[in-house]
Amino acid sequence: GFLERLDLRIAIAEPAESQYARIAQLTQRTNQFNASGIRRSMEQVAGLLLSGKREARVVEVSDRFGDYGLVGAVLFTSDAEALLVETLLLSCRALGRSVEQRIAIHLGEAALQRGLHFVDIAYIETPRNLPVRQFLEHTDAASRHDHGDHMIYRFDARRLSQMDPIASATAAPADDEAPAASTRTARIAPSTDATPWLRIATEWSDMHALAERLNRIRHQRPDLQTPFAPLQTPLERQIAEIWETVLGLDGIGATDGFAELGGSSLQLVQIHARIQQHIGRSLPLTQLFALPTVRAQAGFFSPPAAAASGTPSGTLSSIQERAQRQKAAMNRHKILPHRQK
Repeated sequence: GFLERLDLRIAIAEPAESQYARIAQLTQRTNQFNASGIRRSMEQVAGLLLSGKREARVVEVSDRFGDYGLVGAVLFTSDAEALLVETLLLSCRALGRSVEQRIAIHLGEAALQRGLHFVDIAYIETPRNLPVRQFLEHTDAASRHDHGDHMIYRFDARRLSQMDPIASATAAPADDEAPAASTRTARIAPSTDATPWLRIATEWSDMHALAERLNRIRHQRPDLQTPFAPLQTPLERQIAEIWETVLGLDGIGATDGFAELGGSSLQLVQIHARIQQHIGRSLPLTQLFALPTVRAQAGFFSPPAAAASGTPSGTLSSIQERAQRQKAAMNRHKILPHRQK
């Protein structure tokens, strides 16, 4: 219903030379719906189109919410039986409005006008272009051929030209239509629970509530080469709790290395701030970089030497105070004999 009431207006046409710069910009900036990931400069785009080595179409979109301008581009050539799409681009701001389906329909019509039976779309996997692969898989390709560094999705031109853009945009793919996993694509497992829209709107709608929610998300301690060492003192438990909150881990041991747990320098700065806030102890941040475990950090505040010397609190400040008293006493011993003379 939303798509039908969108008052969508799409213009797909051959580009003017003044639009070559925008096509080049789309190749540089479009990541999610970019089938090949090929980046080109304006000079390269102009060279291909003016020489006739490639044909192109540009896509301009507007709807009742506004004019999105030139948001898509296609570069293609052809052989004896298929329209060969080398570049397929659509800005993410136009996704989900059935624009991608209408581009596919246009390509099917263009192939039929040339007496061709197929539309072949080249796909090269990148870290961020899973959305375009999902679109290609869901659009029901006639065949799919893996060529090592790229894949060719072949579509029947007539079926493509007759596709219903609204139905295709809103129909959910079946589980067996999902893109096959590869060594370069991480599969994202679908959630088994419905998205809690009401809680997002009412409970997690501000930064503090969201941060509190995220702080409660924890993972188990990873397998480390260092054996697990139990926490022994209240101070170690306090510092370990701070580590677990910042790192999002449960079950951190007293001698687990900060770097081994996946900690970053930014997280170490957060730990430094939380130690000062929640424990009320202060230490130089540079010193914290030299204390890679919970036990080392706890030992900085209450070293064994302090406990053995009878210092009541065992804190760094009490040690410093004692050292100052000893220094003052030594100075008095040096001064008194001089005064007696």
